[in-house]
Amino acid sequence: MNKKIVGSLLSIALISGCTTTPLPANMARPVPPDRLKISAIEPAKDAGLIVVTRDEGALGSACYLGFSIDNDFKARFDVGETARFPVAPGERLIKVMSDPQARGLCAFDKGAVRETYIRPNETKYFRLLIDQSGVVDVQRTDQ
Repeated sequence: MNKKIVGSLLSIALISGCTTTPLPANMARPVPPDRLKISAIEPAKDAGLIVVTRDEGALGSACYLGFSIDNDFKARFDVGETARFPVAPGERLIKVMSDPQARGLCAFDKGAVRETYIRPNETKYFRLLIDQSGVVDVQRTDQ
């Protein structure tokens, strides 16, 4: 059988039978510094915190997911990783997307955008996931 056909069939099998599983932030590994954009600006004393954790699971595990806040790229997440981002209080736009360094099957066009309001000193938790249809999403979670 042709290698392309075998690869396609394997990809379809992986996508159709799997979902990702939520992982609490305190059980996830931190995103390594080489995939994390750390701001040189000291956060305000009343800054809120956005904690992002990527689900565990085989679906999409060969690809990193990109993440941004207010269109400022912040990190490339592998499965089971978490990162914390201090933000100024107010309306924030968060987005999960294809890894900007990705090629091939990992360079998809679709992502998800969410708006969230952060109050002073508030912490909000979000998860990065891929559903059974292969749709990448960012959702609010309790932790």
